[in-house]
Parts: sequence; C-alpha cells; structure tokens
Amino acid sequence: KKTFFSLKDRIKQAKKITKKNKNIEVIYLDDIIGSSRSIKIIQYVLKNKKLKDLYFIVGSDILFKFHKWHSWKRIVKLVKLVVFSRKGYDRNSKESTVVKYLNKNNITFIKNKPIKISSTTLRKKMIRSN
Repeated sequence: KKTFFSLKDRIKQAKKITKKNKNIEVIYLDDIIGSSRSIKIIQYVLKNKKLKDLYFIVGSDILFKFHKWHSWKRIVKLVKLVVFSRKGYDRNSKESTVVKYLNKNNITFIKNKPIKISSTTLRKKMIRSN
C-alpha cells in the first residue's frame, strides 16, 4: 500500500519532465486547499487561475468508478471531461453512469493508440535514469 515514489519525488520528476514547456506549471494544491478531493481542486483552480475552460483528463477505465467520486455531478458541470482510450475499457465505458448522465454533453473521447507500457516498466526506467 506504500507509494513507489514519494510525493516530493513525483513533483520533482513532473517538473523535470515539463521544464522546457512554459505552458505547463507543476503545482501541488492539496496543502494549499486543505483537501485532495478533485472538486475542491477544480473549484480552487477555476477561482484563482481565472480560466474559461478547464479540462479533466481521465482514462476510460475510470468511467466505471467515476460516479462514486465525491461531488461527481458537480465536477462534470464545471469541467470538460476528456477520456483517453485504455485497452479493454473503451467499449463498455460508454455505457457508464457518467456517460449516460452527460448524454454526450461536455465529454470528449480521444481515440489514441493504446499505450503498451505498464506503470511498473515506467518506474523501472525512471529509477535507471536517476
């Protein structure tokens, strides 16, 4: 149940990966907001970053559980939900509670090529590169 990389390490890696892209800012909001709930983070970002559009990116595997998230209906009203393909989940995910609730509004399905690398393989590569 212990995380593979500490939060400090994950933030450091995210900053390292994105440092050349000036359009990406890596920030950790849980301490500032006092919550790790997605709805709280979304509300904070919308209020403090003065954004017109906010996109919430998930994999198609998440759609089956998304309706169990705290304030999920509020989340999908505040953001544009973007769903990336995950092998083995795409067909059935379109029958999820969230998709039925949204009725094709405010949701975009991305037909990306399946990613054939596991998180375990990524971790091993990151350890070798450090």
